[in-house]
Amino acid sequence: MSFEGRNYCETCTLRTALVLFGGFLVHLALGAMYTFGNFAPYFISYIRNRTDDTEIRNVDSLWINAAGTVGNCVGLTVGGIFAHLFGARIATLIGSVVFCGSIGANYFSVNHSFIAVVFTYGLTGYLGHKLTYGTPVQTAIKWLPEHSTLAAGIIVSGTGGGSLIFNQVITGYINPDNLSPDLITADGGRYFTQPELLDRVPTCFLILSASYFALQLIGIACISDPPITSSQDPLHMVNSNKESVGKPCVELKWYKTSEDSPQHIDSNVKKQAEDYDNFGYVGVENVKVDSEKNANVPNGENAGLPNGEKAASKKNEEDVSVPEELGIIEAIKFALRCRSFYVVWLTIMLMNGGMQFINGLYKAYGQTFIADDHFLALTGSLAAIFNCIGRPIWGAVMDRTGFRVAVRCVSGGFVIMLATLILTEHLPKYLFLVWICALYFFFCGIWSIMPATLAKLLGPQHMAINYGIIYTGLSVVSILGSLFGTSLKAMIGWHGLFSMAAGLGALVFLVTFLFNGIDRNGKEI
Repeated sequence: MSFEGRNYCETCTLRTALVLFGGFLVHLALGAMYTFGNFAPYFISYIRNRTDDTEIRNVDSLWINAAGTVGNCVGLTVGGIFAHLFGARIATLIGSVVFCGSIGANYFSVNHSFIAVVFTYGLTGYLGHKLTYGTPVQTAIKWLPEHSTLAAGIIVSGTGGGSLIFNQVITGYINPDNLSPDLITADGGRYFTQPELLDRVPTCFLILSASYFALQLIGIACISDPPITSSQDPLHMVNSNKESVGKPCVELKWYKTSEDSPQHIDSNVKKQAEDYDNFGYVGVENVKVDSEKNANVPNGENAGLPNGEKAASKKNEEDVSVPEELGIIEAIKFALRCRSFYVVWLTIMLMNGGMQFINGLYKAYGQTFIADDHFLALTGSLAAIFNCIGRPIWGAVMDRTGFRVAVRCVSGGFVIMLATLILTEHLPKYLFLVWICALYFFFCGIWSIMPATLAKLLGPQHMAINYGIIYTGLSVVSILGSLFGTSLKAMIGWHGLFSMAAGLGALVFLVTFLFNGIDRNGKEI
């Protein structure tokens, strides 16, 4: 007789919703790191006034991001290993403790020196950020493998929305009177010196740390790995001594005789097992079906067929093979042999190279022609909305149109808005807000497209580990961006920095022509 699985039982639907909600909350706290552009002018001003680093500049805050990208590489890779060893919940908790603890530690480091802040806010803060980041995304993709980009988009939309809340918390607490910077240096930099404002900077770190940890604890309680459903896994039925892989109750169509012999697997697993030269799965396992026994079953699929057709059926069934889940080392080795993996690497590196100037310096730039601190904080908060809603939108675009089209749309819009940002100096201030919101909307698509692309290329099991390798590109470009940004700012000014950043985004459009990845079903990504 035949059995057909359902898309999701009610329990799986509820648990999937909880996992998405929990991952969203975890990323909501992580998204507070996007407050950096709004927060940096406050604590840079504090360091100039309350420590021996009296010559520190707003543009020097780029070094915090540069140190952070080193923490990103280590955090994502180690976080993926923790998820493999301890499960999603424990791995996320470890990352949360490191992340929130590092934010709280800035209470002490901001009173010591800028280098101390680079270490606690940058290196260890981003280490904890990425220890926490990958596992909720990876877990959501496991629950919704057929809608992986949308699942990733829902989770990382929390990252986009975190600054919506915490930009207002930071500005409302530190600068409730809407004071503007009252010190203008020879190079055009603007800094706060008002004692009542500066006094609130250290304690703000403690408030943020406690708020992040509370959100993440709730989220962690909702996260869980998918159940193992070996009784519904046709691979398990074919080869019972092979451990089945845990997965949610996705639709399975299979047939079973009275002797528990698999009769037919309705899938294209033969196609899945093809050894793609530069992309696709390289580890496969042949699954042989006892065709002779099946041929003797009166109601079986081979019943009544001529001997020749039975023999052909037997041969086809013996050739059936399915992709084997790669081990950690195998997954890393395969990624390093995959051309499309390097395309993803370059895409993230170049896009982030352009965006780091906006993320870290949009407020410092806006202060040069907008004397309204609350408005600039509002700009960051509204940009966070577009950062939030853009992620699932671009995830859906990726699912519908594929990698190339989605990335070209993202990079094209980003370049246009960045190259024309300097026009806002001569327009009403509300158009500066529009430009910043549009930049975040286009840029955020990368963080939906890339994790889902890695999951489709390499499978979701080790996506977080390979994502850590991808982040080495961010380290390279952030360090170079800090070197060029801090040294060239005085020579080429804001206009030169933004033009250079737009050029990096334009290269992304060209790089997409090299992408040739296919997923485990043999379909073009």
